Amino acid sequence: MDEASCRFPEWVSSKIIDYYAEQNIKALFDWQIDVLNEARQFEDQHLIFSAPTSAGKSIVAELLSWKVASTGRKVLFVLPYISVAREKLHQIQRCWRRDDISVCGFIGPQASNPNEWLGAVCTIEKAASLTNRALSEDWFEEIGMIVVDEMHMVFDSSRGAHIEHMLSKVLLWNQSALEKVRIIGMSATIPELYRIGKWLDGAKVFEARFRPIVLQNHIVIGSELRKSGDNKVLREFSEDPLILLTEESFRRNSQTLVMISSKLDAEKTALNIASRFHEINKTDSSLLEILKERANGLLFIKHGLERNGCKDRNVMSTLAWGVAYHHAGLTMEERECIELGFREKNIVILVATSTLASGVNLPAERVLIKAQPRGPSALTSLNYRQMVGRAGRTGHATRGETYLLIKKCDRDAVLKIIETPIDQGVLTRKRDAERTNLSRFILEGICTGLTTTRSQIHDLCKLLLFNSENLQLSDIAIEMLLRNSFISQDENDDQLSPTQLGRAAIASSLPPEASLAIFEDLNSASRAIALDTELHMLYLVTPINVSVWQECDWHHLFSIFSKLPSDHKRIAKLVGVSEKFILDQLQGRRNDKLLQIHIRFFSALALFDLISEMSIYEVSHKYRIPRGCLQTLQSQSATYAAMIVAFCLRLGWTYLKALLDGFATRLLFGVRSELSELVAIEGIDGQRARILHERGVTCLSHLSACDSSKLAHFLTLAVPYSSSNSNDGLGEWLFGEPRMRVDVAARTLKERARKVLIRRVQELGISVELPKFEENEENIQESCDSGLPDSCEGMEDELEEKENIVKMEEMTKSVTEMSLTDNTISFKSEDDLFKKEIKVEEDEVFIKKEIDEDEEEIVEETVIECLETSLLKLKASTDEVFLRRLSQTFSPIGRSRSILNNSLLEDSFDRPVPRSSIPILNFITPKRESPTPYFEDSFDRPIPGSLPISSSRRKSVLTNIANLDSSRRESINSNASDNNSFDVFVTPPTKSAKEEKRRIAVKHPRVGNIIYSPLTSSPVIKHPKLEINHFYLKDVCHDHNAWNLWTKSSTSTSSCSIRVSDDYTGIAIRTDAGNTFIPLLETFGGEPSPASKYFESFSKCIIPLNTRLEFLKTLAVTVEMYISSMEDAFLIFEKFGIKIFRLKVVRIAAYLNNVIDVEQEENSNFLPILMDRYSILDPEIRKTCSSSLHKAAVEVYSLKPIFEKMCCSGASLQLEMESCQTVLNIFYSGIVFDQALCNSFIYKIRKQIENLEENIWRLAYGKFNIHSSNEVANVLFYRLGLIYPETSGCKPKLRHLPTNKLILEQMNTQHPIVGKILEYRQIQHTLTQCLMPLAKFIGRIHCWFEMCTSTGRILTSVPNLQNVPKRISSDGMSARQLFIANSENLLIGADYKQLELRVLAHLSNDSNLVNLITSDRDLFEELSIQWNFPRDAVKQLCYGLIYGMGAKSLSELTRMSIEDAEKMLKAFFAMFPGVRSYINETKEKVCKEEPISTIIGRRTIIKASGIGEERARIERVAVNYTIQGSASEIFKTAIVDIESKIKEFGAQIVLTIHDEVLVECPEIHVAAASESIENCMQNALSHLLRVPMRVSMKTGRSWADLK
Repeated sequence: MDEASCRFPEWVSSKIIDYYAEQNIKALFDWQIDVLNEARQFEDQHLIFSAPTSAGKSIVAELLSWKVASTGRKVLFVLPYISVAREKLHQIQRCWRRDDISVCGFIGPQASNPNEWLGAVCTIEKAASLTNRALSEDWFEEIGMIVVDEMHMVFDSSRGAHIEHMLSKVLLWNQSALEKVRIIGMSATIPELYRIGKWLDGAKVFEARFRPIVLQNHIVIGSELRKSGDNKVLREFSEDPLILLTEESFRRNSQTLVMISSKLDAEKTALNIASRFHEINKTDSSLLEILKERANGLLFIKHGLERNGCKDRNVMSTLAWGVAYHHAGLTMEERECIELGFREKNIVILVATSTLASGVNLPAERVLIKAQPRGPSALTSLNYRQMVGRAGRTGHATRGETYLLIKKCDRDAVLKIIETPIDQGVLTRKRDAERTNLSRFILEGICTGLTTTRSQIHDLCKLLLFNSENLQLSDIAIEMLLRNSFISQDENDDQLSPTQLGRAAIASSLPPEASLAIFEDLNSASRAIALDTELHMLYLVTPINVSVWQECDWHHLFSIFSKLPSDHKRIAKLVGVSEKFILDQLQGRRNDKLLQIHIRFFSALALFDLISEMSIYEVSHKYRIPRGCLQTLQSQSATYAAMIVAFCLRLGWTYLKALLDGFATRLLFGVRSELSELVAIEGIDGQRARILHERGVTCLSHLSACDSSKLAHFLTLAVPYSSSNSNDGLGEWLFGEPRMRVDVAARTLKERARKVLIRRVQELGISVELPKFEENEENIQESCDSGLPDSCEGMEDELEEKENIVKMEEMTKSVTEMSLTDNTISFKSEDDLFKKEIKVEEDEVFIKKEIDEDEEEIVEETVIECLETSLLKLKASTDEVFLRRLSQTFSPIGRSRSILNNSLLEDSFDRPVPRSSIPILNFITPKRESPTPYFEDSFDRPIPGSLPISSSRRKSVLTNIANLDSSRRESINSNASDNNSFDVFVTPPTKSAKEEKRRIAVKHPRVGNIIYSPLTSSPVIKHPKLEINHFYLKDVCHDHNAWNLWTKSSTSTSSCSIRVSDDYTGIAIRTDAGNTFIPLLETFGGEPSPASKYFESFSKCIIPLNTRLEFLKTLAVTVEMYISSMEDAFLIFEKFGIKIFRLKVVRIAAYLNNVIDVEQEENSNFLPILMDRYSILDPEIRKTCSSSLHKAAVEVYSLKPIFEKMCCSGASLQLEMESCQTVLNIFYSGIVFDQALCNSFIYKIRKQIENLEENIWRLAYGKFNIHSSNEVANVLFYRLGLIYPETSGCKPKLRHLPTNKLILEQMNTQHPIVGKILEYRQIQHTLTQCLMPLAKFIGRIHCWFEMCTSTGRILTSVPNLQNVPKRISSDGMSARQLFIANSENLLIGADYKQLELRVLAHLSNDSNLVNLITSDRDLFEELSIQWNFPRDAVKQLCYGLIYGMGAKSLSELTRMSIEDAEKMLKAFFAMFPGVRSYINETKEKVCKEEPISTIIGRRTIIKASGIGEERARIERVAVNYTIQGSASEIFKTAIVDIESKIKEFGAQIVLTIHDEVLVECPEIHVAAASESIENCMQNALSHLLRVPMRVSMKTGRSWADLK
């Protein structure tokens, strides 16, 4: 075996080299270096190279493609088989993610946004579809390289045309493109290598003969063994040579692949080998001794097969002797288990069909090939070389031997085959004869816009590998497309354009001929479709030309048919299936046309059982179909169903599409239709869907109109309790999504349902604006404004909810219920919501339509290889009547028919395509007067959740989604007339971020009315309006005199207001000298005035940027600054380096006055609300704002008046403003971050993740997507058969079982894989949500803080350092090691001990708790001994009990009975009766609507609404408010005091986390500073407290080292 000796090229990243070194590839071979050098030297040329199997071709292509991807251009890897593509995807992902290059797969029905990846691994058909999409969507120039593995597939009779056509389009593109796409082709066996090189624009061709492990090829003719090419007989076998050779391999411990031509022969051969070993064992126990070494591994594989439901005795009996067989008759899971067993050298002999010969890297030392010179699986020169290449693969074997077994009668034929050069073995003339149909190729070129004239089509066809000179074929194809209305030709010129039918064919990945057959099939079926059962619709999405029976057992099928229920027999008659035909088949009579119909019907019956959730083994046994073939039928039908849906959608058959939609998913997963509509919403799995369905939310209209609080309650019933939920208010309420508040989850689901409804209605050709339902769950009293009595509020809410549901259901009526036979169509609801009549113009009809881009990608790109082959065999109809109707339907010169006298079905076809085919139906809801906005308090989470560190600024989810929908509606309306045709690859236009900003006032659904001010003891009355002052915006930067005058006047001002513009181009500022805008760009060209009465036109700025910045920095130091929010202060520093030292924050003042709801209102939303409330400016002025400059100027004018009007004296306001300044100073200081150590951690973590992946896959008996909750659930509960926890409330039989942390922790003892998955998720989360976002920071991290929270707690954001975990992995790495002090400094950590418990002791005045705390005893430690739980668990339980955890939740958390949990709960409150009394008193205040307050008097009223769980939740919020709010006041008082005291030591606060303060201090002053910090924290508000505060003090070089 030859060893590689050449170093990797210098241009290869060390990270990539390290990856290959871990795979034992530490150097390259000479030929690889030569190819890489030539490829780098001739970068403008394509590259084709051939090298024997195992020589290392893939590494060459991977390095070249990595180089392209590292420059930001995209790379496509094209592989022939799904299994090979999946293996390549895993490998490329693991390698390239070292260099942060994203790689995705286009292998199954999934698709990805092109902005989300740089590398894509595709099957052949998916690659062809992806290139078509790139061409049509104008991002083809982003592709830098296409790598075609197994390039010899271009000669394949069925799939080679895809490669040829795709590369021909690339060649045409390169002729005119500035950024060319490079083609890399490779294979071990490429026929006519130099011809392919010439075809690809004279590509560089490299042919290597080197093979690291030299093969020893043998031929067995009859019973005589010879070396290949030598007639000398080496050995003569006395028995079957195949059996003896496998026995020899077994004794030598040499893994052997036996290649057989058919599935039945493979099974029979494996059984014969196993039987032989069994017989030998009777007299010779040596074989059994060899098996003992593999006993555990074989049991492992057997267990894996059983977990996947395998009951095949043949499989199990052969496996017992280390023998297995592998063919398409086995399920995918069974094949994966067998492949795993062979790779891990537990299976010694593997008998396989030739599907295993291409690309699968199996560790075989010996390959036996049973030659079959004739028949459908006849041996060829090409596949012989592919099969022998499986032997002796580098890294898996140390030697390679091949044996070709030939019958004596076949000797000459076989020898001729293997001795034929591959150039002659592939009959290129035959390919020329086969590839005469260019209709699809030409239609793709026209649909993608690559060719639009005949001459351009000729140019494209000249670039083909085959038939490039025969332009007559292209003319024939063009005529065929014109004749069948796939394309149209302009009468005035030679321009060709696709019709609706043509776009539909390409969008659904159907060949034109198949499209016609399917068109005819669907068209005839739609005239009489049975809807009483799903069988007829399932029949329509069953592939027309695919059979799962090699030979039909008509006796058995007749038995099945005779037992069918009457409704199924009626459908059988409807589609043309009859008992007579089956009887004719039993008598040997043939009718091929009817035969295909009957086979299709019985296939549909099998699929019907599958989607009724009958197991694949039961269906296989019932219909006598090999389970592997049945599984193939299932996946093919799912693909075909997606094609049919896309086809119907593009043709405008929205009603038929609506009937068939969903079958693709159901066929893929085998589920009932009951919950398919709800499960279609992202975030809803089976468990959540069933809970919603049981509670009456049965469809999307119900979901979108459901009351948010009720929906939140339903979610709490569907999701098991987690201890973390009670601490920070966050939970995994949506399936597979990050933790969030339950109210946010409810509103998110509602908005998602609303978006789907809008899209579905628009797919019906209806332009619709669904009303935005404003939540009014708090029943706000508006007696001062509305005059409505209090008793009407509940009735109004109830009526509004019913009205919402009626509206939604009205808008989602089936299209068949809408009469389109009249010229005037009117839709009316009870409240006359839809009174507008829309007239349908007979001459010209426009369509407004929106298709979700992600769904479109999934539908349009779903292709399975063998299905593609079968579709190509479909024949187009030759019926003249049918063709004439097609021409009238899709030809642009066809006569337009009136819709008055035709059915909806006929109308959708008979309209000419360029002007669409569906009438406009506008649903416009009348605009309503919005009620006076009230904004209630809500309660912040005490401990932040697992938000991504890179961005944890809280925004209103509902607001953002609503804004997006608004912009989408505008884009639909504005583009309707410009895009009338169904564009095959259209991407819906999107608005810019600036245009998408819309204000919407959203009420918080969780908390009741808040009437009292936190600063006074009296209710907040309605504020009087302020006087409207004169507003005028001046330009002071266009002239030096104007600048000097303004700056001189401004320096004497006592205060000023500033506001950053939305586009960050500058700052609006208001001083006593007036209003202006100071641009902070190097150059500013000016801005015209939208209204000269209020705004001066801005000219070009002539004041130097440094001068402008210096003045602003000086002003910020000397005067008091009014800002809208803390975010503005952070932005001003980050963007412009300006520090503020005396600030007033309007948002916090507004919140303290209960004017805004901080949990819901974004920073960009609350100012307009305040301006409306206090009428600071004439609304006309705001309406004239045409740019972010003018908007910022208007807003900055209002800051100080709003603040002064709201604020009055109070300790709470003073503390908030002082603590804001302290936190701002912490932000300015920042904390030192070790980026180099972070990168080192990332490297180590990635290695750990890769090792965990391998261990998990091994325990699961095959690879799966560990990031997919669905796949994890499938592996755990179906493949491995683990038991679902009883406490989860979800039945194990249901699909999509949750696999969250709480569930997996309860299952940890069942199987080692559970712990591995938990560890994988924890490490992966730390890597992606913590380390990688932090790695971009250099030097100091200046962390943003959120001050405006409902409880007053200080939260971190951007980056969210509160999520930095203490420990990353078991080897001791901690992310907190990355946060350090500068040299000669140390970090001081000061953390309150049991702060919330001490606050509770003060508020409750419980004598036992006060005494316990005063005596410095550890409550949690004492209870941990008493309850026999760890201290940390006891701490969580105690706080859970305090905040309202019930006995049921406690039992689930502790895994004890409800009775024992009840006893524990009673025992806890018996110890502290004062705590129970305080909680009850707080609940009483909520019930009586009395104010609750914190220690320093921050007051609010929380109005109890609802009953049961909802009421209990609001009461818990009230208790949380008083405890958390008081704790936050103590902490803020402490940090304000600390900041002033530690300045003398040269120390500064660098971070606050929960109740902990981090201070960076010179090492020589650490002791003194620590003492000062401890005193400040212990004395904070001590004069008000009944109990002392205690602080834990630690020091260290890094955050992790604090001791």
